Amino acid sequence: MKTGKSKKLDTEIADKRKKEEEEISELAEIGFRMVAVWNTCNDSICCPVCAPLNQRKEDDVGSRTWTLPTGKVGAPPVHDGCRCWLAYEIA
Repeated sequence: MKTGKSKKLDTEIADKRKKEEEEISELAEIGFRMVAVWNTCNDSICCPVCAPLNQRKEDDVGSRTWTLPTGKVGAPPVHDGCRCWLAYEIA
């Protein structure tokens, strides 16, 4: 069960994602094509799900999905305690 702090963090992450999506849409309207790049902290406690995704671009531009041998994963955070984030670059 999620704590108040965890719920607040989930809300902040959702708000940040919404703002990012709005900014990407605005850039697309003026002709830029953006691609998401998965980033991890790349340290010894990075989990086995996220570690292989470090610096990988999304499978299809705009899909916000990455494929692992175990199947597709959505955008971070993908599990409790996930420290990953997306960066965007011009495709």
